[in-house]
Amino acid sequence: MAVIPTPRMRHLLKGLAGAGLLLPMSASALQFDLGGNTITVGNLFTVGALMRMQDIDSSNIGKSSLNPGLCVSRVGDDGSSGPGARGSNTFAGNTCSATADDVNGVNPNVNFVSQPGSFSPNADNGNLNFDQYDLVHGAAKLTTDISFSVFDANVFVRTLALFDAAYNDLDQFHPDTTLQPGADPFSSSGKEVIARELRFLDFFISRSFDIGVEILVDGMTTAEGQLQLDVVEEHWEQDEFLLSAWSPPAAWSSGGTNSLSYYGEAN
Repeated sequence: MAVIPTPRMRHLLKGLAGAGLLLPMSASALQFDLGGNTITVGNLFTVGALMRMQDIDSSNIGKSSLNPGLCVSRVGDDGSSGPGARGSNTFAGNTCSATADDVNGVNPNVNFVSQPGSFSPNADNGNLNFDQYDLVHGAAKLTTDISFSVFDANVFVRTLALFDAAYNDLDQFHPDTTLQPGADPFSSSGKEVIARELRFLDFFISRSFDIGVEILVDGMTTAEGQLQLDVVEEHWEQDEFLLSAWSPPAAWSSGGTNSLSYYGEAN
């Protein structure tokens, strides 16, 4: 049975404190004047943690990590410091090639396939860096909203600040030191993505203004979108009115006594 190397155990209490889990979540807002402008700042502070509850599964660990030197080993390897300067290292092994000579009557490639573990070491970092009950994430997040008005314009900005104590102080564990040291700090580029981040989420500028509308109707100009027309009411009256079915609509527009005479003749 393969023996799985155990990584450096995390101090859970320290990690929780670093993530701010010993402090309650809080939200706050404040206002202050700057140059005659009122600036409003709102903050939302949240914390979270993720713990590994399962033990390491050897089937997910690369074969060379479970059995360092399985295919290639470095001569003089002390098991921790890793390779020396380029050109100063000496290696031994058969690279587990199917065309290499048998070792104790067994083909090196067949021997490699029969060993426990995964064919790829790509998942090793996630599995070997954290043991059971280790704090995988201990993140604190601050979301800030800033709003103010300047030159009759409204400005809104939202930012996010993130800090993860677990990854900020992480040392990666490498059981196979043939081409790498036994442990090294988590990369700076990785920390910029996972452990420490400050970025802008939103940025808006808006301004309210009135639109004046002028409408020209029959030689009359109205402003501010209001249409005002002089209406002249003309009407006529009669005691009795009968409209023939064939009377054309023009009868309505003839006006005056002409209309009366028109309807008188039609009826």
